[in-house]
Amino acid sequence: MLGGVGACGRAFRLGFALALACGAFAARPAAVLAAALHAAPAPRAVFLSEDFELTFPPAGWGEVETAPDPYNWQQTADPAYVFAGTGAALVRWTNSHDQDESLTTPAVDLGWAVPADLYLSFWWRGTVFYADAADLEVYASADSTAWSLLWRMSDVESASRAPIPPPRSLAAPLDPWRQAVISVAAYAGGDLYVRFRYHGRNGDDVALDDVLVGTPEPPQPPPNDDCAGAIAAGYVLAGDSVAVEFTLDGNNNLATADYPLASGGSCTGYSHSGRDVVWVVDLEEGEALDATMTTVGGWDDTIFLITDCADPQGTCVAGDNQIPDGSTIHYVHTDPLPGRYFLIVSAYAEGVGSFRVEGAISPPVAVAPATWGRIKSRYRGEGEWR
Repeated sequence: MLGGVGACGRAFRLGFALALACGAFAARPAAVLAAALHAAPAPRAVFLSEDFELTFPPAGWGEVETAPDPYNWQQTADPAYVFAGTGAALVRWTNSHDQDESLTTPAVDLGWAVPADLYLSFWWRGTVFYADAADLEVYASADSTAWSLLWRMSDVESASRAPIPPPRSLAAPLDPWRQAVISVAAYAGGDLYVRFRYHGRNGDDVALDDVLVGTPEPPQPPPNDDCAGAIAAGYVLAGDSVAVEFTLDGNNNLATADYPLASGGSCTGYSHSGRDVVWVVDLEEGEALDATMTTVGGWDDTIFLITDCADPQGTCVAGDNQIPDGSTIHYVHTDPLPGRYFLIVSAYAEGVGSFRVEGAISPPVAVAPATWGRIKSRYRGEGEWR
């Protein structure tokens, strides 16, 4: 039997066919439950779209390299540097060489574009603190000869603009993935070239993903961004007569911070204000939930279990915030009546990126009734009673 919640509108325990019919997001042994955290409506018009998943540089793109590999634009599949999908473009920092590395799009034909709806959009990640040493700049041109500056990383406000330099690593939680959306309406009716230029020395790694010229829709949060969404989309875990193991793979880049915890009396031992996603957990009497969270890049994770989404602080029954990751919870439902809980998977402060939660829902442990004969036999076996 499987557990789930879906269009049927209430919790249930059911077979696989019924789970599908009701739209359930069901738990099953060794299941991989991957959240579609980057899903968004298709843009209304697309003139260029590049996700760096195939050949590199992409077909028609130009590349200028001044520093040796790997200190120029490279393709990467490292999840710590990929916003969505399996690939991104990356420049690694160095203090051994001056860098002036460029990626340039082919001519984008905007002959029939509507100026009011024309934008350049891209996702980027870097450490703004080091942008004064090595900056990412974006230029536009109508003829690939005369270039105009559109955007630069050093102009972005960031928590990493602190007096103490952050670590040189995209695993640092100070600078999450961000989307830049820039009007290119001035280029409607002709051609547009876009150049991504990384230049300087002794800066930090910079990653680039999902470049779009067109009319982008606002990015959408994941379906299980909050408790109501988790219920509606069927993100539900439930037990069975045997242990139900689960693996939850996801990403909180587009999530919102919905379930804060204050430091005083927090079930994790710390305050919490990070971007969170939710799984529903339905437990019967005696069933135990065990879950451990790890992150790609080692950003600081937080995981906790609540019964009322309107009062996370007051109804948290288990929580943990290990540093940097590896947060673990264990909870046993002791009430004779079934219970519904909400597993909040999140980050401490500004931590974002890919994560994995592995665990199990275990059935009640059967305990044989104690008798005087069993007690005496145990002690005789251990040599303490004769």
